[in-house]
Amino acid sequence: MIAADFREKARKSLDGKWKPAIIVSLIYTLIICVLNWVATFKIIGILVSIATVVISPALMYGVTYAYMKIKKGEEVKPLDFLKLGFDNFGRSWGLTGHILLKCLPYVIALVVLYIALIIAIVSTYALGMATVLSPTEMIAASNAAGALGTAGITIILAIATVIVTIFFMIKALYYILSTYLAIDKPEMITKECVQKSEDLMKENRWRYFCLVFSFIGWAILAGIVGWLCAKIVGFIHFGLLTTFASELGAIALAPYIAFATIAFYEDRTGKKDNAVEASSKEKNETDSNPEA
Repeated sequence: MIAADFREKARKSLDGKWKPAIIVSLIYTLIICVLNWVATFKIIGILVSIATVVISPALMYGVTYAYMKIKKGEEVKPLDFLKLGFDNFGRSWGLTGHILLKCLPYVIALVVLYIALIIAIVSTYALGMATVLSPTEMIAASNAAGALGTAGITIILAIATVIVTIFFMIKALYYILSTYLAIDKPEMITKECVQKSEDLMKENRWRYFCLVFSFIGWAILAGIVGWLCAKIVGFIHFGLLTTFASELGAIALAPYIAFATIAFYEDRTGKKDNAVEASSKEKNETDSNPEA
């Protein structure tokens, strides 16, 4: 199966289910927007930022769980994803922890590079200011040479950071199915889910990348819609509302991508899409009995 096939299966699965899927996407996005908005406040901002990091795996787990239930034709209420996520809080963090361990060399490299990059940027700025404020031309020339040197190091570190980030993302593709396995197979422990995902994704990362990339047109359209919505409500001068409006396009697109990913997961695990088959069977019966 290619990307177009997964998208087609996603559309068939979403037939008659767009409303509950978009409601889940909308409420999740609203929660994230509120948390990010509150995080800008000076007094409680740091605490809220930490809390957001802590609950994010559970929220994503709950959203994925809700989408899988909707795809199966089960009833999902607007806030059910919160219960589904927080009931599996430990399981969601178990997945996150094991994935981070699998990617540990890249995580350590990125932390070191980010720290070095910050130091280089600060050093370049400090030497640049020192050049301007230097009392003599000799000292100014020395500081200028130092600023150029640290600027060069900053560029090299920035390029290295981008390269390591790309390799980190390529590695992370191995574990994209971990959450789906954890939800679909509750008898498996999180370590097994992560390892199973890696096994399933061997020689299939490019297929998944092509699937995600095939949504680029829709993503651009969603971005334009979000930008227009943000401009429309921008006159109110309320940051939270503007931020939420900018996500409206993404809110509508998220279920489509999620259901396509579920179809990809079912293809890799050999599961049949019973909901789509039932829908197709019902349609065929209707077509063969036009008088019914």
